[in-house]
Amino acid sequence: MNFKKTLLAIALVSSSVSVSAMPIVGAIDFGGIFTATGTDTNLDGKIDYLEATSIQLTNIFTTGTGTYAGISLFAPTTFSEINLAPVGAANPLWSIFDSGTTYAFNADSLKVNQRTASDLELSGQGWLTVDGYDDTYGVWDFSSQSGVSFSANSAVPEPGTLALLGFGLAGLGFARRKQA
Repeated sequence: MNFKKTLLAIALVSSSVSVSAMPIVGAIDFGGIFTATGTDTNLDGKIDYLEATSIQLTNIFTTGTGTYAGISLFAPTTFSEINLAPVGAANPLWSIFDSGTTYAFNADSLKVNQRTASDLELSGQGWLTVDGYDDTYGVWDFSSQSGVSFSANSAVPEPGTLALLGFGLAGLGFARRKQA
């Protein structure tokens, strides 16, 4: 009987630890002016996405859902320049400071999905961070046609959830072993 009480106590402690912080949910979208830098090899007076060596987002505005719903439309936002040859950017890829809260995204990956003279599409994954929330793995997309979007991915289990699952499996193993 002591084993069952011990297992119950461990499960209760684990479940209380897992709810101490919350994962980030929802999405955030960025708009603004996308500026391509590079060399105008076509000599047409502008740099297209095939000529571009990097892109930069300026005059930024944001809209969000879930955790990002309260961000002001024109909150102070820093967006790192995205290099296209080779593909990469400094972290955090973007950060926002609004009403005493810092929001940021650190990219683990950047990938070119499509690149033509008039269209550029990028995607990647990384860690979304918000003060007071668990860091949450998320995905992002950039399209020269529709802007930049970041979404939290709730498919990654929290460490407390994994610990609770582990304790449950261990309890089943002990219970089965005791019956044999």
